[in-house]
Amino acid sequence: SHQYGLSMVLIAWLVRCSLVITPYRRLDRSLIMAGQAGGTVLDATPASYRSMLNILERTPALRAHLQQVRMFCVGAAPLDQPLVDRYVEEFGLPLLDSYGSTELGNIAFATLDNPVSCGRAMEGIRLRVTDEDGLPLPAGQVGEIEVDTPDALEGYLGEDGELAPVPGGWTRTGDLGHLDEHGNVFVLGRKFAVHRKGYTLYPELIERKAAAAGCSTRIVAVDDEARGSQLVFFVEDEEDRGVPHWRAVLRDALPEGEGPDVVIALDRFPLNRNGKLTTRGLPGCTG
Repeated sequence: SHQYGLSMVLIAWLVRCSLVITPYRRLDRSLIMAGQAGGTVLDATPASYRSMLNILERTPALRAHLQQVRMFCVGAAPLDQPLVDRYVEEFGLPLLDSYGSTELGNIAFATLDNPVSCGRAMEGIRLRVTDEDGLPLPAGQVGEIEVDTPDALEGYLGEDGELAPVPGGWTRTGDLGHLDEHGNVFVLGRKFAVHRKGYTLYPELIERKAAAAGCSTRIVAVDDEARGSQLVFFVEDEEDRGVPHWRAVLRDALPEGEGPDVVIALDRFPLNRNGKLTTRGLPGCTG
């Protein structure tokens, strides 16, 4: 998240524009500040954009403060397609996603000319998707994203003050995704697997399937000696539809073996101080 914030400062400096930082915990005030400053580009996390829609539904007059916006940019967390579709429907503009990391810097950006997922890798950066053996996969097949960039960090600073160098060249990111035939990268989530009842599952991929069905959820895996893991689905339930409703949605959206053991409905997800959704603060979670 620090890398993401520093990128915004650098971009503003390079293009010589004003940068207004607003309080993400008071998005109503943020919208007013955007209007007062004549903001043309907004940048926020998916969680903030989702909350923004809810605020505009309750207070339609705030929409006037977004009349000059020409770009909605997003980063710092995975973005689901239904949220993008809602912004296209409401404002005629997509949410423009991006991809990068603290170790590798900025990698890819979607643009108004190419508003597809996270867009294509920037000039001078190579990107590929590989299988479990490290072999490149063709477009459309899911695997681990690897990046070769001149912007990668040189090493980690040790306690003795000396730099421990890291190998250059292709770097495994630990992210799952795929490329399309035009080189656009689709980031699906972290390559973090849990095992349950004989299935190998990737919680972030399940979260994306649920999001496509209109269920915003975060999954926490809990160790279970008999089954390997239990999956606890925390669902954002701002309209107070209740657990039975979301169980029905998830039952229709997910294949057998990926459904929840436990569903917990929350008014809204907890956010960290950077406005990014965090599992810390969810009931029973400490990290």
